[in-house]
Amino acid sequence: MGRFTALRVRNFRLFFLGQFVSVIGNWMQTVALAALVLDHLDRGGTVLGLVTAMLYTPVIVLGPLGGLATDRFSKWRIVLTTQISFAVVVGLLGVLVITDRVTLMSVMILAAAQGAINAFDNPARQTLVHEMVGGELLTNAVGLNMLAMNTARVIGPAVAGLLLFVTSIGTLFVLNGLSFLGAVIALAAMRRNELQPSRKLPREPGMIRAGVRYAKGEPTIRTALLMLVVVGGLSYNFPVVLPVLAKQTFHMSKEAYGTFFSTMGIGAIAFALVSKTRTAPTTRSLTIGTAALGASLTMLSLSPTRLVVYLLLPFLGAASLNFLVLMNSTLQLRSVAEMRGRVMSLYTMALLGTTPVGALLVGWIAERFSARAAMAVGGIASILAAGWARNRFDPESIHTAPAVTI
Repeated sequence: MGRFTALRVRNFRLFFLGQFVSVIGNWMQTVALAALVLDHLDRGGTVLGLVTAMLYTPVIVLGPLGGLATDRFSKWRIVLTTQISFAVVVGLLGVLVITDRVTLMSVMILAAAQGAINAFDNPARQTLVHEMVGGELLTNAVGLNMLAMNTARVIGPAVAGLLLFVTSIGTLFVLNGLSFLGAVIALAAMRRNELQPSRKLPREPGMIRAGVRYAKGEPTIRTALLMLVVVGGLSYNFPVVLPVLAKQTFHMSKEAYGTFFSTMGIGAIAFALVSKTRTAPTTRSLTIGTAALGASLTMLSLSPTRLVVYLLLPFLGAASLNFLVLMNSTLQLRSVAEMRGRVMSLYTMALLGTTPVGALLVGWIAERFSARAAMAVGGIASILAAGWARNRFDPESIHTAPAVTI
């Protein structure tokens, strides 16, 4: 299997391009949000952590409903609706900033609105990829999606930094809102008769509880999700720790915040291009990938100078990409089709829903002690999670990839 095999599928090719445009806008917003809170509103790491938490808090409450909707209704329609909704909410935030009517409360409310939309978008978008390419190409397609996201991580923050020299923070939010139209156009151009939709489930009582029981009863899925709770809560808070590291530790301007994200993206792109493409992951590779993420984050926390940070960030980007591809593919391929949406909603809750607590804690640690201390906590947490999971995965899944499920 070649590294770009999934792009032979027309629908996935359209999806890939549309998401690429949209994610460039999302990374521009990441820089804009940090600049808005730290510079325009003149707040610190704790408040930035609070705003970041508001982006993900609704996922905890609405995540199970998003997973159930994904299993019961058209994934294509859900994703189309969420992309349009994102454009409206982000565009409104941009208008408030441009007209100088933005307040911390309005930022948190609109961030929470994005989180509510994401609770439905994430499981539907993840499983829609499966409907486009099937089980055999899923890991390849997930890897390509991550490649697009990390390429956008290089482009988006770099463009944001340049635009901040010549325009306002609000313009970046407006441009992000417009970028969602790329995904909308791509979805509209798909040949829906070429999708491989799973059977739509009739409405029954207790469907959300059934999804939780299923995940709890599968050792590999249960262990992976519990490990993801730790990693998502303590390690995946880059939008909080990197801007604080740039401003408070190295006294960099807001225009330079994005360079840290871009450098991470370069490492992820390089890894995606040179790494071996797997048809399906093993839990051994997932455990090693989690430990590698923790090790790279811990090493970064020990960086004495800005130059060392720039040298280590590509390794963090590569480890981050590898972890997400392995985790996403493991959960999708080891789930039966009827439960896949609900399992991926638990994935969303574990990765994004833990961020509210994690972002507040990491932001407080970064402000009270240092950004390096916050990174060290996340790195050690990932290493410990990998060690804990190593002996708790289903023994048959350590060296054996799952049977491909359609």
